[in-house]
Parts: sequence; C-alpha cells; structure tokens
Amino acid sequence: MKKRYVFMMCVIAVVLLSICVLVACDPGNQKDKTEADYEWIEIATADELVGMKSDACYKLTADINLNGAQWQPHSVIGFDGNGHTIKNATIIGNGAFLNSCNWLKNCTFDNFKTVCGGNLGEMAVACLSAKKSVENISVQNCNANIKGSGYGHFAFVVLNRNSVCKVKDCRVKDCVVETVNTVSVGGISYKSNDTENCVVERMTVKNSADVAGIAVFGSCENCIVKDCEFESTGKDERGNYVAGVIASGGDSSYMKGCTSQGNTITFTSSRECIAGGLGGTFIGDITDCVSRGNTIRVKTDAKSYIGGFVGSHSGKVRNGFAFENYLRSYNEKDITAGFIAKYTGTANSDTFCGVYMNVNISKNGFSFSPANQGITYCYSTYEQIKEENDNVEYLPQEDWLNADTIKQTFHLPEEKWLLKDGALPELKYNF
Repeated sequence: MKKRYVFMMCVIAVVLLSICVLVACDPGNQKDKTEADYEWIEIATADELVGMKSDACYKLTADINLNGAQWQPHSVIGFDGNGHTIKNATIIGNGAFLNSCNWLKNCTFDNFKTVCGGNLGEMAVACLSAKKSVENISVQNCNANIKGSGYGHFAFVVLNRNSVCKVKDCRVKDCVVETVNTVSVGGISYKSNDTENCVVERMTVKNSADVAGIAVFGSCENCIVKDCEFESTGKDERGNYVAGVIASGGDSSYMKGCTSQGNTITFTSSRECIAGGLGGTFIGDITDCVSRGNTIRVKTDAKSYIGGFVGSHSGKVRNGFAFENYLRSYNEKDITAGFIAKYTGTANSDTFCGVYMNVNISKNGFSFSPANQGITYCYSTYEQIKEENDNVEYLPQEDWLNADTIKQTFHLPEEKWLLKDGALPELKYNF
C-alpha cells in the first residue's frame, strides 16, 4: 500500500511539473517578465530585419540601409537598436512595430516615408504601441502622407494607446506630416502619461485635427518643442486642440520643465478651437514652463480661446512664463490672453508667473486671464485691458529690457535661462 501511494504521488508530481514547464514556468507566459527573461537575437542585415519573428527579441549590430524598399509591419517582443541607424525605408500598413512589442530602444530612424490609407485607427511611421517602454528613439528627415476614412491617430515615435508605457529621451527632427480627413498628430506620441526628456525640432503638420509637438493627450516632463509649424483645419467634430507641447491633458496630466519656442500654430475652421503656446486645454498642474516667441493665429466662426501660455486651464501654475508671443484672432467673440484665455480653476497662492512683451491682436484680450481668476503674484510688461480687480503688477516700460530687473522680478530658474547684459533672456537648449 505504501509503495502504491509513493507511486501515485510521483505520478502527480510529474504531471504538475509538466504543466509548470509548459505554462507557468515559460517566461513568455509570465505577466511580470523582464528583458532579462529573453534571449536577444543579434541581426545586422536588411534580410534579417525583414525576417524578424513575432515571438523573439532582437538587437542590431550594424546600421541598415533599406534603399527605399517597403517595410511591412512587424510584431516583435522587443527591439534594441544598440545605437545604430535604420534608414531609407517606405513604411506601409500600420507601422514598423505592433502591439506585442514590450521594449523599443536605442535606435535612429532616418529618411523614412509612410503612405497610409483605409482605416486610420492605428498607425505610426517608425514604431507602434510598445507596451512597457520606448527609450532613446530618434526619428529624423521622415515624412508621412496619411489618407483614408474615419478618425485616425498618428505619431512619429510611438502611437501609444496604452498610457502606462514610459516614453523617455526621444527625438523628432526635420519631419513632415500631411493628412487628409480627420487625423490627430503628436510628434512624439499620440497618448502617453509618462513622457520625459523628449525634443521635437522643426516638425511640420498640415491639415490635421488635434495637433501637438509632443503628444495629443498626456503629460510631459523636461520636453522641448522648437521651430515647428502646426496647421489644423478643424476636422474633428469633438473640438480641436492645437498646442506646442500637449494638445489636451486630463485630471492626472502635468507639464513640468517644458518649453515651447518659435512655433507657428494656425487654425482655420467653422468649429471652436482651443490653442496655446504650451497647451490647448489642460486640467493638470503646470510647473516651471516657458512659452516664448510662438505665433498663434485662429480664424473660426465659433467662439475660441487662444492663450500665449495655455488656451484653457483649470489646474495650478507654478513659475509659468510667456514671452514675446504673437496672438491673432479674427473673430470678435474669441477670447485671447497673453497667459491663459480661459481659467476655470480656483485661486492658489503659490502661483508665480510672468507675461513679457507679447503682442495680442484681439478685441477681447487680457494679460493673464479674464479677471485674472486664480492667478496671483504675477508681473507683466503687457498692459492691454485691465480688469477692475486686476492683481497684476505692471513693470515700468523703462525696465522692460533691463536683464537684472527681469531676473529679479520673474525669478527665472538659472538652469533654464541664460541672461546677457542688456539683452532679453535666452533659453538654453540641448539638442
């Protein structure tokens, strides 16, 4: 009897071990698997790149020139460019990497072209929907021509429908997007709530819906958008948001240490527009951010909101600055402001902000926001319309070009500004 019991226990153990080997002990089936759980296959040629399998991770060991060849969508578990460049490709379909990709990193995509049509639901020119992280990805000299039906989303670095994904240290430079019908465009991502240290320089977006340099929806820390041109024709019936950094941010969104400089934002439509140098409509907090030298032109039949800093905002602002922006509205119903055109939050005493040398062409214009609601400890050299309860202190005109006065008054963070004797503040950039 004892031997039979021992035999039965051994059989059960073998069965359980088999199940473990086939299911639970397979790293591919573990929800908490990491990059170390996989063998990373080294590839070095165009044929090996095109032949990647969906159940493996890959690492480049050399630059790859696809010589203009079409590259079909690929679904891999992980891809590490290892500091190399993939160039001269034509992307067809929904992008270069699909939804199963967990990690995408360390690669430059140069001189890519994409032509997408049909269903515009999901697409990206270089990579698509990494689940866990996208890090150190650069996209340069790329262009996209997007045509089709339905509401679509586009991004140069990652079209991230999963806001859990972390996007870090990514760059977009000298890229162009042209769209037909309704397409929302984000330079870095479509949607991400964890975007850090990203830069967009000289990007052009034409004929789109919601547009932003970094992301249409999401958050951003230490992001820079410079010398870009964003054009929207108002094809999104839900309303259009156009901005230098984030088009729309929800309750959990934030901007910290972000800069929008030298960008041109144009909106033409019969629909409402909410546009801003940094953000279109934003609910979360904004800290240590600067909007400088941006041009915003809005021409609509509906009432719109145009802000040199943010179009519409209801969160807190700490150390926010708007310098030398040009705002132009063609509709008498529109509200424009050097800082925030529509503020729906409550006053907070830790706010400190400044508006400096803006040009505002509108019959309904304000330095900060209507009645300066929620804005305290503010200084301005821009005096157009003063509200009865105006709590803004206006600097004397003779001090407008005094670097020492500007530095002392606006409390400019040293790490973000370089002050020259007798000159206006200049931003530091690390492109």
